[in-house]
Amino acid sequence: MEIISMFHSGKKLLDLLFEYNKIPVRVLNSSLQVLHSSFDVELFWNTNFHSELYRSLIPKKEGIPALCASNSIEMMSSFPFTSQGKEYYLVIGPALLARPHSSTQNYSFTFFPSMRPDDLEKLICIMPPVSITQFASFVRLLYIAFTDQEVTVREIIEQSTEINTPHSISRALSNSMFEQREKKSGHGSYAQELLLLNTIKSGNLDALEYFAGSFLPREEFRLSSDPLRQAIYSFITAITLITRFAVEGGLDEELAFNMCEVYVQKVDHCKTSLEVTSLLYTAAQDFTSRIRDTRQQISYSNHIIRCTDYIFRHLHEPVSLEALSRETGLSPAYLSVLFKKETGMPLADFIQLQRVEEAKNLLRFSDYQISEISSFLAFSSQSYFTSVFKRHTGMTPKKYRELYFRKNWS
Repeated sequence: MEIISMFHSGKKLLDLLFEYNKIPVRVLNSSLQVLHSSFDVELFWNTNFHSELYRSLIPKKEGIPALCASNSIEMMSSFPFTSQGKEYYLVIGPALLARPHSSTQNYSFTFFPSMRPDDLEKLICIMPPVSITQFASFVRLLYIAFTDQEVTVREIIEQSTEINTPHSISRALSNSMFEQREKKSGHGSYAQELLLLNTIKSGNLDALEYFAGSFLPREEFRLSSDPLRQAIYSFITAITLITRFAVEGGLDEELAFNMCEVYVQKVDHCKTSLEVTSLLYTAAQDFTSRIRDTRQQISYSNHIIRCTDYIFRHLHEPVSLEALSRETGLSPAYLSVLFKKETGMPLADFIQLQRVEEAKNLLRFSDYQISEISSFLAFSSQSYFTSVFKRHTGMTPKKYRELYFRKNWS
């Protein structure tokens, strides 16, 4: 950290990073004069405009850099750092969430006010679109490198908006629940989504940190040419999946679907893709914490909770009694007895049941072949998978897919 915090070494680092990801970074002094830029600042710089812009980018909350978004596709960030007793500012961006679908001559860019259209076209051609999470992760990397202080991606994104606080969500949820009582979406990306959804399902708030915003939006399911509308469509898909997994994780069904309704209403008020992503983080945290609280109310011991958490995280690989024994610190024999005593189900049956639930989601929402699903969920053979699935559901995987494949289930 000491080397990176030195000004000249820091400049070299920024140039190397720009060669890698094409996200511009500038170093400013305390008077907001540009001392170093990783790209041709003359193409971009407007003294009056950018001095005012950078003042607005200075973090409102000490220790956490904020993101600033505009036009649903432009994004910047900034934070102060100190080197050899002097204060500087690091300005990251602009970065693009998506390429404009119309000509740049017909598109109004907030962060490029002085660039000629032909220069702007050239710059946009070398700037690959990034997700909000990717940009926030880059900001986090620079923040840690230049300040030697820790910050999370979630904290950076949450610092960027104040409209989606847990308090406002809880208040809206309470109102919705009251009214209801009175009335009486390749293996790699899908596997990551399933891992995230199972993290929520297990109520694991700590693990959720590693998946912040990981499936919003997904390019292969583009439903709109407008980035904001696409983010909203992706949000609705995500919140619906989260709701279903939350119910499977033990959350009360009425509560879960009312939460889903509240969040869908909230997303309609979002003005930028950044706000949509922030709301998704809030929703994921909200569902996960409620599932955690629900599971803690069930009289499972800490050993069994750790055991079930491990199972949820490793459904796509063999789960042995020895591995669970190491995870919990209990002997295999005692763990088997304790697990059945507390859950009413043998360990092997519980693991099979969770894999069947996972298989049901894959059969409904993915295009994977049944043989692929069997292998993906660590069944020893497709025939064994079919036998286990039929025992738990009363039908074969083929029949289940015929009945439920991508049907309306909200």
